Amino acid sequence: MKYIPLKYIKEDPAVGNADSSEDAKESTGMLERLVADLREQLAGLSPQAETLRRADPLLQLGRALVRLEKRADAWAAAREAFDLYRAEQAWEGAVQACDILFLSDQPLSLAALGQGVWLAVTYPVDPELSVALLQHVVDETPPDADGAAVAAVAAYYLVDLRAR
Repeated sequence: MKYIPLKYIKEDPAVGNADSSEDAKESTGMLERLVADLREQLAGLSPQAETLRRADPLLQLGRALVRLEKRADAWAAAREAFDLYRAEQAWEGAVQACDILFLSDQPLSLAALGQGVWLAVTYPVDPELSVALLQHVVDETPPDADGAAVAAVAAYYLVDLRAR
């Protein structure tokens, strides 16, 4: 069987590609530089800039801020990206923004996960992204509830339906 690297499903987003604590510290520095670069890039965009041209760096910014554990800032960036993607009906980007909104661990994060799952199931987005959101449901469901089984079956169905 051929190995296919997973784009959205990660073991622990806080670790990144670090093999040791020294690598993790270097990764933090790299993430902080990335955040500064993305903020500079966003500041340089004109107000008339194309919607998706602004949404993509906001999404990257949100991911970096989640990894830096700056959750409130990550929420703000991802929420703005979500609104921009939704306006353009760019559903895959909106689903990715919902993933960041959930990972930012804010009061409305669970609602954002629900919205992301709905979009991931309703619209033809990358099946791996759909599975990643459904995996959050599996992880967050209490052991005595049926939600994890339903999410797992939905993930299986989506992969069977959409994957090549």
